[in-house]
Amino acid sequence: MPGQFFSFVARRVAAARRRMTTQLAPALGLTSDDMRRAPLLEPVRRFTEFVSWTALHAGPGEAALLARTDFDLWSHSCAVLVDLLSEAENTPEEAVEYIGSQQENPAEIADGALEVIEYGRAAHEPVEWVPRSALRAEPVRRAWWRAVATDG
Repeated sequence: MPGQFFSFVARRVAAARRRMTTQLAPALGLTSDDMRRAPLLEPVRRFTEFVSWTALHAGPGEAALLARTDFDLWSHSCAVLVDLLSEAENTPEEAVEYIGSQQENPAEIADGALEVIEYGRAAHEPVEWVPRSALRAEPVRRAWWRAVATDG
């Protein structure tokens, strides 16, 4: 059960990344090489380290709740952003489409996380671990958005 959930999460992220590099980036005049060579913003690095730490140290329930929380934060932000981008002048249609495709948290993540949390608890994952990373997700994600919206 956790394997199916985390495989779905990984496939969802990989598909979004693939669409970003093949459809969104070219519409913005960027190549994959441009994206790789761009400086890594400190809040983006911290977000990546936060997710990596969770992947290495959390139990399945903690990791699943973080995934659900982050997808909730991401999809809500994209829903707000797509409305703003739709009204903005000179916004490439591909940008609106890409952000729009991210505005809903799939049921597989929202519902699947609950099943993985139950699995983790049944395997004696400490109850205090389950919300540990999810509680830190919002400020880390907010810093990420601020950095990418302002180039730093």
